[in-house]
Formats: sequence, C-alpha cells, structure tokens
Amino acid sequence: MEFKDYYKILGVEKKADKDAIRKAYRKLAKQYHPDANKGDATAEEKFKDITEAYEVLSNPEKRREYDQISSNWGAYRGRAGGRPRPGGEYQNVNDIFSNVGGFSDFFNSFFSGFGGETRGGDPRGFGGDPTGFGGARARDFRGATGGRPAKGGDYEGKLHLSLDEAYSGIDKRVKAGGKTLRVTIPPGVEDGRRLRIRNQGAPGKNGGPRGDLYLTVRVVEHALFERKGDDLHYDLDIDLYDAVLGGRAVLETLGGKKVSVTIAPETQNGKVLRMRGYGMPKADGGAGDLFLRVNVLIPENLTESERELFRKLAEFRRR
Repeated sequence: MEFKDYYKILGVEKKADKDAIRKAYRKLAKQYHPDANKGDATAEEKFKDITEAYEVLSNPEKRREYDQISSNWGAYRGRAGGRPRPGGEYQNVNDIFSNVGGFSDFFNSFFSGFGGETRGGDPRGFGGDPTGFGGARARDFRGATGGRPAKGGDYEGKLHLSLDEAYSGIDKRVKAGGKTLRVTIPPGVEDGRRLRIRNQGAPGKNGGPRGDLYLTVRVVEHALFERKGDDLHYDLDIDLYDAVLGGRAVLETLGGKKVSVTIAPETQNGKVLRMRGYGMPKADGGAGDLFLRVNVLIPENLTESERELFRKLAEFRRR
C-alpha cells in the first residue's frame, strides 16, 4: 500500500497550525475544485487527495494518529485494514462497517470503517462522491442472561457529506453489518445532525429485536462557500474597473444556478452584498441568505501605456 504524505499534498510543514492548514486547503481546493475544472479527471483526483489530506490534518485526533503512522510506517505496513489497540493488537474496523466508495486505500485502512456512496451520481456532476468516508463503532452490546430475549446493540458511525450534497439533499448507500442500506439525506441537513435508522443495528439475543443504526452527519468544508447556520458566505472577485464604474458579475450557486450580481459604481473592497434566499434550504421550506464579500482585483502586468494612464488619473485626483 502506498503511504500518503498529507503534509506534502497540502504543501505545509509538519508543524503547521490549524489556520495554516485551512488556508492551504482552501487555496488548493479552489484551484482544483470540479466546478472550475469540469471534465478534467486529473484535477478531480487532485481535489480528492486535497480533501482527504484536509480531513485528516484538520482533525486533531486523526492528525495525531496519522503522525504516529508516519513515524512508524514500517511497523504499520502490511497490516492495513485495522487500527492498533493501545497494547499493539489490531482490530479490523471493517467487520461492522465497510467503505463503499471515496478515498484511497490508505485512508480507508486507517481512518475509515464506514462510508457512503452517492446513488445516481453526484448532484453537480463531480463523477462520484469525493467525501464518502467516516469512522464507525458499535456500542451498547447487551447480552442475554437466563435465555431472556434482549435487544441487540446499536451501531454508530459518521456520514461525511460535501456541502453540495448537504444543500441539495441526496440518497446515500451505506454498508452496515454486511447489508447495503439506502439513507435519504434531506436538503439543508446540518453538520452534527444525528440520524436514526431503526432495526439496523446488531442482532438481538434469544429472539430479541435488532438494535438501531445512528449516523452523525459531518459536512466537509467547501472550497468556495462558507456555511454559517443557514447562511452562506462567498468571496466575490471583481476587477477594478467594475468596482469603479459599476458592472455585473455572474456566479454559480451551490444548487448549480447561475445568478447575475449587480455591482454598483464605486464599490469598495470588502463590501458585503446580501442575496436573500440563496443560502441553505430550511426545514420549513424557506432558505437562508447568501452574503458576498467583494474582493477587488488589482490589474497585473500593466504595459507602460497603462501605467501612464494610471499616473495621469492619480495626478488628476490629487489636484
């Protein structure tokens, strides 16, 4: 199995703090995001690697485990498919849950154990779910005494979604206890929401009912949109000329809809524009808002003639 150097993938040092890791991820994810590279299989694979690396390095627990694996790769190599117990004994985390699509074998062997796969393809044409991963465990295995029926233990796992999937809602296929299940995710699902699937846990004892399956939703950070509750935030790049003279900008929302934004003359850098109803869907049928942070781009590689025009403008404004 190939070792994945997540620090190298993100281009950060091993001592990089959380902010540096997040900044590197957002820069690379924006560059290689499928929205900006439609039909480019190489960029899609790069985007998956970037997302996988960020998932591990942004999580303190996973990062500590990864650093341990990195330092002792010789001991881990060849024993994939399980995590080490404190005493050195390996447990196969795929006995209860199995990953059915998404990240690399390296990730699935050490950081997974449960996953999801998009049914019918990704809603935005990404060619598959790049974030179908997670961790899982079984809990509360109650045994029967004296031959009395007892309910089986519950299964617990994490279901990771892209923000696009959380926005649109989606059906996921998951494998638990050797069975493939379809889980319907409603539009606008919140990070941290706990879903209960009845009677899909461990078998009961002596004829008792099965336990339940609990899935905690984890929404992966998006490269372009930042979620705050039901609202979305987006950095809108505009050129200097539109900022000064006014103009229009076009952006694609999470739902895939292209919308035109009016830029008023003399719009200042950092100004926030509000688009009502373009945020995350709400359970009551409404939606949050989309806030656009204006980022004015200064022209580069000016010719001498262009520089002269700016000098003349500066002189005129200073009179």
